[in-house]
Amino acid sequence: MPIQYRTIGTGMTQREVIDVVPLTPEDFGEIRRLADPLLFSQHPFDDLMPQLEAWAEDIVQNAALPLPVRKLVCMLPDGSWRDRMPGEHVSCTSALQLVEERYGSDSLEWYAVQILSLLWDVRHYQTGEEWHQAVIAAYRLGCLQTEVAFKARWDRSAMNGDRSLQGASQSGKDRAAQYQKRDAQIRSMAREFLRRHPQKKQRDAVSDILQRWPFESPRISRSRLRHIIAS
Repeated sequence: MPIQYRTIGTGMTQREVIDVVPLTPEDFGEIRRLADPLLFSQHPFDDLMPQLEAWAEDIVQNAALPLPVRKLVCMLPDGSWRDRMPGEHVSCTSALQLVEERYGSDSLEWYAVQILSLLWDVRHYQTGEEWHQAVIAAYRLGCLQTEVAFKARWDRSAMNGDRSLQGASQSGKDRAAQYQKRDAQIRSMAREFLRRHPQKKQRDAVSDILQRWPFESPRISRSRLRHIIAS
């Protein structure tokens, strides 16, 4: 088969990677048997891809990027662009280059441009009956579609969760500092009680502290209090 799986790494970094290998005639027959009929139809992707293509084109148009995304255009001083004239020899660019400069390689606009570029690849290779390349491009397109859907659904929640974890970590540090301050005050109260009452024992100091308990935090057990005083 053109796609093979293998496991690399160890422990927490152990993961499965995918290798794409050349097709054999036997592989091609197996792919034709198993693959979605759309891949080998006379009108590929007519049922599934127009919706994805329309979504991506809408994002690219709203971002004021040129379409088709591989079309070379000339940049103007104000940041806009115009079509390159026939025979014109000037510095040109395309949406594939512009999107990364303007929006970054992790933006929704970047995903939309990459999807449109891969759609072009799939159709181009199918037209030339270059099935090995068509399968690779279609597979990459599916991966990218899954990735952008996952990102759109979970990225904000993941980032909010990260901020929550940071907040929880800071809250934990604040509580630890409060407990350290409380424990130091407990030891000071015990020393002062035993200084004023030399005939008393540590258990008497524990009872006195529990009775007075000047802290906002809930009372702790006698055994925990004895441990704090002795530490």
